[in-house]
Amino acid sequence: KPDLASAFGQALIESGVTDADLARLVDEGSIATDRFDHAIQRAYRVPELEDIAADLARRVEQGRLDLAREPGRIDEAIAMLGGEQRARLLAKRRLEAAGEYAVPALLRVITEGRDERLRVASRDMLVTIGRVAVMPLCEAVTEVDEGSQRIIADVLGEIGYVHAAPALKALVDNAATGGPTREAAARSLDRIGGGSASLSELHTELAIQYYRPIESLIAYPYEDTNNVWSYDAFVGLQATPVPTVVFNEIMAMREASRAVALDAGNARALTYFVAANLKRENDLPTGAADPIYGNAKYSPDFYATIFGTQVCQDVLALALDTADTPLVRDAIAALADTTGGSNLFTASGGRQPLLDAVLFSDRRVQYDAGLTLAHALPDRSFEGDFRVVPLLASAVRTGNQSFAMVVAGDEENRRQAVNALEARGYSVVGAEAT
Repeated sequence: KPDLASAFGQALIESGVTDADLARLVDEGSIATDRFDHAIQRAYRVPELEDIAADLARRVEQGRLDLAREPGRIDEAIAMLGGEQRARLLAKRRLEAAGEYAVPALLRVITEGRDERLRVASRDMLVTIGRVAVMPLCEAVTEVDEGSQRIIADVLGEIGYVHAAPALKALVDNAATGGPTREAAARSLDRIGGGSASLSELHTELAIQYYRPIESLIAYPYEDTNNVWSYDAFVGLQATPVPTVVFNEIMAMREASRAVALDAGNARALTYFVAANLKRENDLPTGAADPIYGNAKYSPDFYATIFGTQVCQDVLALALDTADTPLVRDAIAALADTTGGSNLFTASGGRQPLLDAVLFSDRRVQYDAGLTLAHALPDRSFEGDFRVVPLLASAVRTGNQSFAMVVAGDEENRRQAVNALEARGYSVVGAEAT
């Protein structure tokens, strides 16, 4: 009876019930979970029920997440780890669902707990949570007592993700680290790889991995926010939510700055710090806040120029390789402020990214590169100089024009699109079916 199903479903959605309450109705009520899932799947095949079913399914899933991440529910689940088999199984499911949000409470049991059985269970639970537990544990491992350091080092080795390498290397290199803890950290470092590199190099590699980005470094890539973790001696692990769209850039900046703090001459780390900072500013949605670097004393443009032409050239090369047009333009703008004559082509590896930019697919980038070259070397010859004058002439001739091409299978659609574009000032250079 789709009409009744639609009415009841809509009434449930509009009743004011929370997502968490919906999840409780499904998971802890009298209706079996598989019956709910079956009803949702059937409703997807009925056009008038499809949207209602999708909304209910989404809200139930969100409610499950909300419940799993409630601090009180996490503490309750940890206590259940010391209970009977059924309670332990239920606790493990809840804590796995909580993911990285369960790590601070589990870590407190390890560092402060007196129930040895619960400490062991909490340690094993961290291994079970796996990948998403790595970053919060890495932030804590150098700050906790030595016994807890040894446990965390072993846990990171068992989880086996290479982004734990800098934290483990920090333990190995620290002269104050005790013998057993250093051995545990070295063992785990060998297990995941990266032991031969310096700590600054490991932080740089992690910054590069965040910048690329590698999705396994993001705990929840499809959620609106992700957490940047820090450790406070009084509070313990703390999570600061940041917009997921700039999470990678923020983490790349943090790892790069740690690398530079260890080695001020680390040019690669400086390059990725500047690139990530500029990209973060470009990608941050209007009205969104960055609680980590949003109130920084100096702007991204300042950092793009303060480190000199070498870093600017390397940032430009990186932006060209990733076809990141806004970042390319930012890097060229920084070069225009810093470059001059002999230092124009100083990118790492003998590369000349400013000349490459003259051939970039975006016209604005071509004009930016041409103007920068003309200002820096107005009366000197250089490789590719024959391209600059025609490029600047083109900018004078067509720099204020916008071009469009229309591709549409239906002739009427093509005609309407052409008219709409021309009304907005575009010059339509082609309108075809394919």
